Amino acid sequence: LESLAFTVSAFDPALYMRGSTDGGFTYLLVYVDDILIVCSHVPILDALKTQLQARWAMKDLGEVSYYLGLNILRDRKQKKLWIGMPKYITGLVNRYDFDEADCPPTPLPSGFEHILEGELDTDSKDDALSPLLPKDQQRYYQSIIGAISFASSCARPDIAYAVGKLAAVNH
Repeated sequence: LESLAFTVSAFDPALYMRGSTDGGFTYLLVYVDDILIVCSHVPILDALKTQLQARWAMKDLGEVSYYLGLNILRDRKQKKLWIGMPKYITGLVNRYDFDEADCPPTPLPSGFEHILEGELDTDSKDDALSPLLPKDQQRYYQSIIGAISFASSCARPDIAYAVGKLAAVNH
């Protein structure tokens, strides 16, 4: 890719970038044998695909609709893009035995303030904060928080605040 004038991002070694003389851009996101191409101009995109196909055996799957677990829907006329993870979220619901019917309308209730460890255990033998959950449930809680944290960073920024609040008591 560097021989095609791409430079690797300093922040993500899977991201390659290239500018054009007219101010356009091309980004390639590479993961093993999957490449997602984002380009400002269709003729540049077509030329790049030809260059890549000349060097490597590959097939063009057309406009992206699914990439690395993300469902991607685009409405070009309205200039809107939707990214979701329905398969991943459904997997979490099943893995952690959540009941979708009991899901609240918002990630956290209004005015939520997390409970600091130790607030519920006044019989602690020392000044150290004590856990709110028994040891066997702490790992389970941490597993759930890690799983939903991944979803919040990839496709659900609307739950990021709630996940951050819940992660604050991960220990």
